[in-house]
Amino acid sequence: FPLAGIFAIPEHYECDYGPGSVFRTTRTVISNRLVGFCQWNANYHTAHHLLPAVPGHNVPRLHALIASECEVVERSYLRYHIGVLGRIGRRQIPPAPPWSLEPDEDRSADRLVNPRRSPSRR
Repeated sequence: FPLAGIFAIPEHYECDYGPGSVFRTTRTVISNRLVGFCQWNANYHTAHHLLPAVPGHNVPRLHALIASECEVVERSYLRYHIGVLGRIGRRQIPPAPPWSLEPDEDRSADRLVNPRRSPSRR
């Protein structure tokens, strides 16, 4: 599905990473009921990661219980993507995660490694 990235990218992009709290490593996007229905309410992504066994129709209720703890929340998918494009336009691109860098590379660099060109994979 070509449009899946519109909904999938916001789930984790620019969030914290690693084994930290799901309240920092996932983003919840408040959206309309149609989008929620089409995604089985996975737009409440923090709730989904906190308790993945909760059926999709109950995820909004779970979100209501944990909403005050959610650290990364966006008011709509459109608002999220406009914000990302604005940050890219201002060259405010987030640094690459540590696992995407060469072992001898400075960890403060924000260059993504192309695995096909990596010396360790030749």
